[in-house]
Amino acid sequence: MFVRKELETATVRDSNLLKDAVQVAVANCLSKKTYKLWQKRNGEFRETDFTHAEIDALKEQYRKNPPWTPWGGAKPNG
Repeated sequence: MFVRKELETATVRDSNLLKDAVQVAVANCLSKKTYKLWQKRNGEFRETDFTHAEIDALKEQYRKNPPWTPWGGAKPNG
């Protein structure tokens, strides 16, 4: 009986640790997202713009070597 109770206690403790870790991770993600949205709303957040030259270079790169997709369009990497 004692061993079973110890196993149950350890299982509950591990479960609580996992639950707490998930709650902390979710809170961190949500607070980062909320902070970013707050910055955008208040005008303090500025994403860097792509120049037309950078966009054209990316288009050319994808034209020459398109990314692999399972439905075709390019050779698989490897």
